[in-house]
Amino acid sequence: PSGSPILPGVIGWIDCDIDVVHDAGDHFFVVGRVRDMAHGDDVSDAMVFFRGKVASVNPPAG
Repeated sequence: PSGSPILPGVIGWIDCDIDVVHDAGDHFFVVGRVRDMAHGDDVSDAMVFFRGKVASVNPPAG
């Protein structure tokens, strides 16, 4: 990694260099070039934010 901080206990991390920044009106769209990445052994609590909602990456039990 580049030396950027990695928080303890995280499910995963991505170390990027900023490649380009686009002005997108009320926010910026930042494109990064991945240098390194990793994930832990237990990703069962992983969540994603997609189309304005937070969801589990695991299928529902049942």
